[in-house]
Amino acid sequence: IRRQRQMCIRDSMQILQKPRDLDLNLKYAQQQGKMGNFKQTISTLERLTMLYPDNIEIKLYLLSVLVQIDSPDKAKSLIEEMKLRTDLQSEDLETLQEIEQDLKDKEPGLWNI
Repeated sequence: IRRQRQMCIRDSMQILQKPRDLDLNLKYAQQQGKMGNFKQTISTLERLTMLYPDNIEIKLYLLSVLVQIDSPDKAKSLIEEMKLRTDLQSEDLETLQEIEQDLKDKEPGLWNI
C-alpha cells in the first residue's frame, strides 16, 4: 500500500507538469480506483472528458465508476448525453445499452431512464 501511495504521489506530480497526458491521467485514475478513492477517480475522468470530449472510452470508464459507487443522477445524465451522440460506434452503443439495462434491473425506482 505504501508503494501504491508513493506511485500516486509521483504520478500526481507528473500530471501537474503534463495535465493533458491522457495515458498518465488514466493510469492515475486507475490507481485511485484500486485504492478506493473514487472521488479522485471521478474528478480525473471528468476533467479528461472536458479535455477530450470526443473520447467515448473515457466516458464509458467514468460511467462504470459512477455505477460502481451508485451515483444514479450523474450516471443518468452521462447516459443521456452519450445517447445524443451521432458518432457512437455500434459496440459503444451496445455497451451503453447494457449498462443502462443493468441499472434499470438493479434499482428500478432510482434508475428510471
